[in-house]
Amino acid sequence: MNIDLTKNEYRLLLDLVFMASWMVDSHHPEGRDGVEEYDMLLQKLYSFAREMGCEELVHADRDTNEYFPTRHYEETTRAFQLIEEYNDDTFWDALISRLAERDVYEKLEKGRRDTMGIEEYWERSEPIEEAYYQEFLRHALDRLRLVDN
Repeated sequence: MNIDLTKNEYRLLLDLVFMASWMVDSHHPEGRDGVEEYDMLLQKLYSFAREMGCEELVHADRDTNEYFPTRHYEETTRAFQLIEEYNDDTFWDALISRLAERDVYEKLEKGRRDTMGIEEYWERSEPIEEAYYQEFLRHALDRLRLVDN
């Protein structure tokens, strides 16, 4: 199979695989087991940079026979902005969801957690999630505190 890409499309593809690689590897600086195929595909895509007229974006390390994004790439890509937006949105969504889940289950009778259906769960959690959403929208983390019992 051959895929014809313009220089701009190749650049966008680099951004996509860079973001995917960031998601897979960013919390594992020493590497991660089971992701070698992704790394190999990333290296393969980086290897076409010169052919695609994007040699300023990818550096070929002759000693290790690996490719790395250049400083120019890192300074000109939108990937970091998109990653930051994703991380921010994910943080708030996860925080709200987890706090609401905690609150729903705290109010249940013992043993009821395993028998509650998804509709009842959503009925209980939706107003709690909305309250947390409004709180964080207005005050971010300013009023969030841990309380010793």
